[in-house]
Amino acid sequence: MSTQTKKSEVKILHGSRSYVLHELQKIHSEKLLAIQADHFKASEFKQFGDNISKIVLAMRGVFAEKIEQKALFQIVEILTNVPVAKPHLLQEVSMSISARKAVINSGEWLSAAQITELADPSASDPSAQPNRWKKKGQIFAIKHNGVNYYPGFALDSTAGYRPLKAVKEIIDIFKSTKGSWEMAFWFQSSNSWLGGLKPQNLLANDAQSVIFAARKEVEEIVHG
Repeated sequence: MSTQTKKSEVKILHGSRSYVLHELQKIHSEKLLAIQADHFKASEFKQFGDNISKIVLAMRGVFAEKIEQKALFQIVEILTNVPVAKPHLLQEVSMSISARKAVINSGEWLSAAQITELADPSASDPSAQPNRWKKKGQIFAIKHNGVNYYPGFALDSTAGYRPLKAVKEIIDIFKSTKGSWEMAFWFQSSNSWLGGLKPQNLLANDAQSVIFAARKEVEEIVHG
């Protein structure tokens, strides 16, 4: 049974009902978020609590951007009888949150308005052209805080910042196995088929190698 407190002012309690109720007397927040976990084995319970802590702390950076460093958890309401995920799934969620944050913070992603400012500053609708490209499968976008962001590395600066031709082929290769975020992770991760380089760094000058790596990725997924 333990209490974890970080500088983020997020307090994680996990333990028996009597322990948590006792510790709650020391917390002055008016609202709480509680997760009931009746069916965990004793050996799994601490790991479950630790994984919840990791998820909350990983999410802190995401929420902090939106609420401008105000307290992350002004806890919302008590939840009970929530189905509990297995510890390894919670770990995957924590890793996914961290990976998404790394993508967003990489500086490689542009809003539709930013692309239009580069390609056609006189356009009356800054979202129209990037949205058309997306609908045609010529580019993809990730959504963050309700806004679509497009990969800057997928644009050809020598051709009016239009999508590189290879991007559509790669999207077609991945369409049945990867969503937008998964493609973002793939482009920004070291790739063994590319000698440890990132696909995004080769896309403009060695597109065929990136296409080859994408096909190999799908083959590995399909054949396990």
